[in-house]
Amino acid sequence: MTDRPTRHPAGSPGADFVGPLVERISEAYGVPRPEVEARAALVVARFAGARVQTFVPVLVEKELRAAYRQRAREAAAPADAGTVPRPRAEPARLVASR
Repeated sequence: MTDRPTRHPAGSPGADFVGPLVERISEAYGVPRPEVEARAALVVARFAGARVQTFVPVLVEKELRAAYRQRAREAAAPADAGTVPRPRAEPARLVASR
């Protein structure tokens, strides 16, 4: 018996959190399920070599939600959002001292 945690690479029974996660993300952000599945597979693969697998589901969900939140923000922002008009500077007024 070893003290090392069991590893669950993507596609193995230990990665069974992906299906429900994909469904939640797809519904929450209105993204097609196959697109979320593909992105989830990439994120899960990045954690495949992690020594501790306990938090992988949380980390994968956090990363997916962040990506789709950013995508939603970019889609909602107007095209010219980066160009904010500068206020005109008023001419300096001289105040006479007494």
